[in-house]
Amino acid sequence: MASLMQGADVVASHTQWQDVVVSLGQRRDVVASLGQRADVVASLALRADVVASLAQRADVVASLEQRADVIAMRKGV
Repeated sequence: MASLMQGADVVASHTQWQDVVVSLGQRRDVVASLGQRADVVASLALRADVVASLAQRADVVASLEQRADVIAMRKGV
């Protein structure tokens, strides 16, 4: 009878270890998901930089247009 109890304890212990392994796997998935989210945030930051760069280019274009208008006014066009 004691042997059966020990066997049951071994099975219970093994089941607990399986639960731990599953839990660790889930945590690994969470860490991977967080890594993917960090990549998304980095990608969004790059896109924000691109938008800022485009806005600066738009300002440059506007400045050039103003200069062209000034030159045209001076020439009387």
